[in-house]
Amino acid sequence: LRAWNDTARDMDAPPTLVDLFRRQVAANPDALAVRAVDDAGHAVELTYAELEARSNQLAHYLLSLGLPPESPVGVMLPKSADVLVAILGVMKAGLVYLPLDPAYPEDRLWFMIEDAGVQIVISDQLSVINQKSEDRTSDSGPRTPDSMTFDVLRFTDYALRITSDEVLSQPTTNPNITLHPENLAYIIYTSGSTGRPKGVMAHHRGVVNFALGFQDKYQLAPGDRVLQFASLNFDASIADIFITMTAGATLVFGPPDITSSAEALLDFLQRERITSAVLPPSLLAVLPDAVLSDLRIVVSAGEACTWEVVKRWAHGRKFFNGYGPTETSVGVSLRQVRAEEANDQPVPIGKPIPNLTFHVLDAHQQPVPVGVPGELYIGGVGVTRGYLGRPALTAERFLPDPFLPLENHEDTKTRRHEEEKSKEIRENPLHPRHPRRIETLSNGQRLYRTGDLVKRLPNGDLVFLGRVDHQVKVRGYRIELGEIERQLDAHPGVQKSAVVLQQTGASKRLIAYFVSESDPPPDAQTLRDFLARFLPDYMIPAHFVPLDALPLTPSGKIDRIDLARRPVALAQAPAGSVLPRDEREAILARIWSELLGLETVGVDDNFFELGGDSILAIQMISRAADEGILITAKQLFQHPTIAGLAAVAET
Repeated sequence: LRAWNDTARDMDAPPTLVDLFRRQVAANPDALAVRAVDDAGHAVELTYAELEARSNQLAHYLLSLGLPPESPVGVMLPKSADVLVAILGVMKAGLVYLPLDPAYPEDRLWFMIEDAGVQIVISDQLSVINQKSEDRTSDSGPRTPDSMTFDVLRFTDYALRITSDEVLSQPTTNPNITLHPENLAYIIYTSGSTGRPKGVMAHHRGVVNFALGFQDKYQLAPGDRVLQFASLNFDASIADIFITMTAGATLVFGPPDITSSAEALLDFLQRERITSAVLPPSLLAVLPDAVLSDLRIVVSAGEACTWEVVKRWAHGRKFFNGYGPTETSVGVSLRQVRAEEANDQPVPIGKPIPNLTFHVLDAHQQPVPVGVPGELYIGGVGVTRGYLGRPALTAERFLPDPFLPLENHEDTKTRRHEEEKSKEIRENPLHPRHPRRIETLSNGQRLYRTGDLVKRLPNGDLVFLGRVDHQVKVRGYRIELGEIERQLDAHPGVQKSAVVLQQTGASKRLIAYFVSESDPPPDAQTLRDFLARFLPDYMIPAHFVPLDALPLTPSGKIDRIDLARRPVALAQAPAGSVLPRDEREAILARIWSELLGLETVGVDDNFFELGGDSILAIQMISRAADEGILITAKQLFQHPTIAGLAAVAET
């Protein structure tokens, strides 16, 4: 066990992500750093030198505003070259990047901005969401819509356009500011079991170590073209961005439809000659076969990979299974997997990257033998600072590392005592140990308790077995079921709910069981609309099932195992629904029924309101093509009913 955790290594790491980027600016100034392609196929490109200059201008402007060090700055932009300008500009100013997806529900954006204390939002427009805002007279419970539009200026001091004259008139030189490895780089919000998201605070040191550790296995180089696929609200996007910047390669943003259309994604991979892509295994499992001669690196990440996915995608290229919680700086292990390794064990997640440690512990936090399941605790430089404004939760999940040699603790105490007397620290408010700092840092001295159930194989690799709590992964998204339940319980027609994950083959879906306060109980669409006020679409259950009472275990807790094993009663089309009228509609109705678990489907029912998602959309389009009905993802989003699709589909 000591040998497997003997990972200390000097990787010639620069202090911060900004320094990591500037290495490539110096080495490859004219190399293409980013290429962003829109729906029409038009592309915006920036070289490393151009990206350096533009992000410097933004940094100078942000510094002129006089924000305190490590203030969070929201970035509410669609995927574009400007996203990289914003991220780097924020970090160069000693501030903290907070991604804000414009497609998120307004209540969730309100919460993230207010919880983080954001004063500036970088956006391409002042009113960024063309939906109704919410009347925020109450801190909990249902919100009452009003007629106001969501306007950044309503709750921030500044709404900043990245292409404004104030920004573009700034110097292109490096700002005169010193960053430190333990300064915060970004805050990423993850689903929270208490019913509200929690912000994970990641420092530069951990993310630099991650980027170098993963790049050591990727071996990207200038000329490589890396797909940026993950949502910017998730730290997988941090991986795409900074591993690319580490190598001097090109980050390629695609149009929105590549996340929902297999045809569009595969065409984009071919046309843009993508050489490296990180994709969730649930997507890799349903993508049709295609010739992708340029794609030499595929990484499965975000949820458990299967040997079927490995066998399909590992031939003729490097295939990696990546693993890592947000709380430990994006990624902690990256295992290259080959199809010939397939066996009856889960696909391994491997060993820790340099400067991290894995401990598999029992309920008493004692090491378990090889082959025995236990909970994974992660230590080392990747362990983040914790949860923003949540000291109790931070203390619960981030624990002192009892496996460090005692002298390491003593050395740290001595070093800190000397640093406290240092003139450099006293005179630099950005230094993480400046007296003005409130946060107490203990970099490299804590373990993060992941909640992941794993076991160690005889060769030291870990395999993922499941969770010890109610967190799940769906389409690569991390979801705390408790957050969905607490929002659902706030509906006046719901007395108590329980949400479980059901999986059939590669398909996963959330099922909400609830006891109603009313007779009849609220219907699925009413509950779906209610949840959509606060939860992003990937957290909306596919089915809502009313029960007289939730099943309980002998100890009086909700029996989630019982619920997860229950077959969901196949729903009939609502009374008055129009059933299929011709062969094409009948074929589509059969496909929808099979994919969505419904006995009948009306031709005017909405695919997404019935529980469809992007992965099921890809499967539906593929199955329809097998039946001779050609549908594009764009057509599905524009005409999400059987009647609408039958009218526009080609044969």
